[in-house]
Amino acid sequence: MKNNGNMYLFLLKLAIFIIILSESVFFINYGLDDTFELIGYSILLICIIYSFFKHEKKKTKLLFSFLVFLLLTSVGFLIQDLTLKRKVILLFTTFTIAVVTHLSNHTIENDSTIKELSYTIFYSIIIASVLAIFSGIGIKDPVDSTSGGIIPISFGLNFGIHYKNYFAADMIAVFIGIYNYYKYHQKNKKDTLFLLIVSFMIIMSNSKGGILLFVIVLLAFKFDMLEKLNKYKRQFYIVLLFVIGLITSIYIYNNVILNISTYAYRYRGLINFLDYFSKDKYHLMYGISSLVYDKNLSYVMTVRSMTGFDGSLEMAWLNILIKSGIVGVVGYFILFAKYVVRTIKEKDFKYKTKQIVIIVVLLFSSLVEAYIQSVHCIFAIFLYLLFNSKISQVNNNEK
Repeated sequence: MKNNGNMYLFLLKLAIFIIILSESVFFINYGLDDTFELIGYSILLICIIYSFFKHEKKKTKLLFSFLVFLLLTSVGFLIQDLTLKRKVILLFTTFTIAVVTHLSNHTIENDSTIKELSYTIFYSIIIASVLAIFSGIGIKDPVDSTSGGIIPISFGLNFGIHYKNYFAADMIAVFIGIYNYYKYHQKNKKDTLFLLIVSFMIIMSNSKGGILLFVIVLLAFKFDMLEKLNKYKRQFYIVLLFVIGLITSIYIYNNVILNISTYAYRYRGLINFLDYFSKDKYHLMYGISSLVYDKNLSYVMTVRSMTGFDGSLEMAWLNILIKSGIVGVVGYFILFAKYVVRTIKEKDFKYKTKQIVIIVVLLFSSLVEAYIQSVHCIFAIFLYLLFNSKISQVNNNEK
C-alpha cells in the first residue's frame, strides 16, 4: 500500500512548489498569486482525495467528520448576502482545510517523504528569494520601530516571501519535517547543515512570533524523554508538566506577550469585535462576512472601521469569528479536540511526540497569527498533513 510512486510524489512536490510561489512577492507584484494558489492547492487536493479513496478503510466515518467540519466552518458565510464569486472563494478555503485536516491520513506515508517535501519547501523559498533579488524587490521587511524585533537590527529577512512572519512559519515547518527524520531515523551531515541553516534563517527573519514558535518546537520535541520512565512516573510527570506548562503559558501570555505592542494589538482586535457584536446574536453566531467583503474599503480596513483602529486582525480566532462566527469556532474546537484525543491514545512515543509538537505549535500560532484557518501560508497546511501522516504504522516497512 504505497503512494510513493514517482508521479504521485512529483505531484506532491509540484503542488508545494507552486503554493510557495503564490506566497512570493515576485508573483504577488504581478498579480499571479491567486492563480498560483488555486493551481497548487488543486493539485494537492487531487493527491489527497486520490490517496483517501484508494487506501482508507474507514471512509464513511471520516467523510462524516469532514462534512461536519465543512458545514460548521462554511454555513456562516453561505447563508449571508454575498456574491456567488465571494462565496466560492471562501468555500474553496474551508473545503481545502477540511480535506487536509480530515482526509489526508494516507497522503504522506513515511518520514523520508516528509523530509523530501520539507526540502521542497526550502528550495522553493530559495527560488522565491532569487526572483525577489534579481527583480529588485529585495528580501527585507522593515521592523516596527515601536516594538522592535528579537535581534537589534532595523529589518527582518523575508527571503522573497511577502511577509517575514509567513517566511519564518514556513521555515519552522521545514525544520519540523527535517528534524523529525534526523531525530528518529538517521543523522547525517547534510541534514545537520540544513537544520543549522534553517535555524539561522528563522532567527534572521527577526519575527518575534516566528522565533517564539521555533523555541516552542525545540522544547516540545523533548517530550519523548518521558519514554524512559516507568508508567506511573510518566503519568505523574505528564500531569505535572501540563500544569506547569499551562500556568507558565498563561503567565507569559498575560505578562509578556500582551505587553508587546504588536501582540496586545491582536488581542484588542478580538476584544473589540466581541464588544461590538455582543448584542448582535446573528452576526456573533454566523460571522460578519456580508458586512466586510466586497466593500469600498479593503477587508482589513472595513473590519477595523467597525471595531476600532486600536486592534488588528492577525489572530486566527478573530478571523474565524469574522468569516464563520461562533459556529466556525466550534468546528475548530472539535478538530483540535480530536487531535488531542488521538495523541493521548497513541502508543508510539516517537509519533506521539511529533503529534504534540504539531498541536502545541498550531495552537500557540493561533493566538498571534491566522495560519490555522488560512491557505495563504503553507505552514499550517503542511503541519496538518504531518499530523495525519501514518508514520508509526509504516516505519517498519521503510527500507
